[in-house]
Amino acid sequence: ERASRMGNSNCCVSERPPAPKGISAIPRMDEKGESNIPVIHANSRFMSAAEGARLVDAENQKKFLEETLMDHEERLGPKHWSLATSLENLSDIYGELGNARKQKELLERALNIKERSHGPSHPNITQVLAKLAAAEGRLGDHPREIELLEKVVAISCKHYGYSAIELADKLRDLGIAYGMVNYARKMRDNLSRALEIEEKYHGKDHEEICPTLFNLAMAHGALGEPDVREAMLQRGLKILYSSKKEHRDLIIFAENHCRKRSASAYSQETTASQHSSSIGERPAGELGSAKTLTDDECSHMAETPLSKQPTIPTGPGEFLV
Repeated sequence: ERASRMGNSNCCVSERPPAPKGISAIPRMDEKGESNIPVIHANSRFMSAAEGARLVDAENQKKFLEETLMDHEERLGPKHWSLATSLENLSDIYGELGNARKQKELLERALNIKERSHGPSHPNITQVLAKLAAAEGRLGDHPREIELLEKVVAISCKHYGYSAIELADKLRDLGIAYGMVNYARKMRDNLSRALEIEEKYHGKDHEEICPTLFNLAMAHGALGEPDVREAMLQRGLKILYSSKKEHRDLIIFAENHCRKRSASAYSQETTASQHSSSIGERPAGELGSAKTLTDDECSHMAETPLSKQPTIPTGPGEFLV
């Protein structure tokens, strides 16, 4: 199941160029190219010594679940309501093994069964919808991912309310999905809602808010607000530096996107920096020019299909994915 909170789990950076050693990038198969807004996914994790054993175990589970599903289909038929759980469990294994296409196929079957059993707006279908959205994102179909996540948010708002903590991770996922199609305003709006909920539930200095905070920082940077982005990144780093848990992946992501001096500026200020009494202070650096969309442009994008919306220019080196 897609992790809804950061907790003790690690994350990985979904970026290009290749991630640092020890980080497993989320696989993507978008032939048309990837998004330019850097994001970090709260459900990703570092590769570990036990990763190989985990994958071997996943293969064994896949064989068992496939045999179980086949047996249930023979006895109950391919559309029986009880098959939805088996299909969903098997899809999780294919997701672990990196086969997003097979994962999508199984989740679509599970969704059809659950919609027939519960109805298309029942809260019991949101988990399958969210997993299917993640599979679509892995396959590069981000407009479809957004469509599914919008439905998840709508159902969750109706069932839990607009300020329930159960809504926060869904809004965060939706915000990241908008970032993958460079729709930075929608990315900012959804992540802002998610952060507001998380802050009320966890507190403004809790590590649980950092994945949302960092992605929101990227949205502000894409909208031509580098000072806001920098403040959010530094705020999150301060929280993580004081944490007793392992957050290396998040720290790497934030540090890589904080301001940095150019080589020439750094060499000119080396002497002065040696006399600085502020230990650990991060120097400011040069940023590419950024453009904020006008209200007319934003309205135009709202009426334009996601697949045809233009990217938001931010200057060289600003977007890394």
